[in-house]
Amino acid sequence: MLSITRFLARWTLVTLAVALMAACGGSGGSGGPPAPIVKVEIVQKGLLLTASGQSSQLMAIATDAYGNAQNVPIVWRSNKPGTISVDAAGQVTAQVASGSGQIVAVAQGLQSAPLLAIVTGVVPGAVLLKDAHIVGDPVETSPGAEASLANTYQIALSGIAPPAIGAILINTESKPVGGRVVAVDSSSNPVIVTLQMVPARDMFPTLELSETIDLSNAEITIPTEVSALYNMVRTGNTFTFTAKPAASANAAMRANASQPAARRNAAAPTKLKLGIFDCEITATGLDRLPV
Repeated sequence: MLSITRFLARWTLVTLAVALMAACGGSGGSGGPPAPIVKVEIVQKGLLLTASGQSSQLMAIATDAYGNAQNVPIVWRSNKPGTISVDAAGQVTAQVASGSGQIVAVAQGLQSAPLLAIVTGVVPGAVLLKDAHIVGDPVETSPGAEASLANTYQIALSGIAPPAIGAILINTESKPVGGRVVAVDSSSNPVIVTLQMVPARDMFPTLELSETIDLSNAEITIPTEVSALYNMVRTGNTFTFTAKPAASANAAMRANASQPAARRNAAAPTKLKLGIFDCEITATGLDRLPV
């Protein structure tokens, strides 16, 4: 029995070691170089610093063609080091009290999509959050509603005191959370908070943002209702949508009918206003697509 126990213990350790090497993109016992990478991605999707001298640590992952993370050198760069700098280890530091910059990670000649980092003061009394405080993703209370500052959405909060009604919540990391608290359900665990959209100036009175962002390396996410009906092929910066054979015209019409009327019938380009921002959506042949 003792011999069997020792054998099982050794087998478990060997199995764990192999699993760890696989998870880390290791090359087994060969000791060979890491596999060529096809993608570099910064883990964080957004960054807000609220004062000069404030810092935050970034992480990047380089993956091969099979999606395995590879241990390769990462070079960090900022397009405005005098405003927001980044060191060799990926630590970002605000050099001014207000401004913006773009951070990229480079490995084996491949560059990540840029991360927009902003440094600005926030409205007095604002509650600053981190991704760890937000359980799951924000959920719209009225999915499909027209874009408006009257829209509300819910978030689940943990590890932080329930906010007061009327408080402004602002996430400083990746998850897109910012707005005024209009309802709090403290009886739930985690706490459910309903937020209403507010203009950017109500959250960031001194915001200065002037950036031209290259999204050619950004990953495109297609809504499930679109991918269920269409095959998408990307050629450079052009996307071609082709109806799937199994997707009938009736199915496409039903999907389109679920969208707000203004979105269904608007001819491209479509213009709308979101707070202080004037937005324009331009599409070719997609005005009836459920996008």
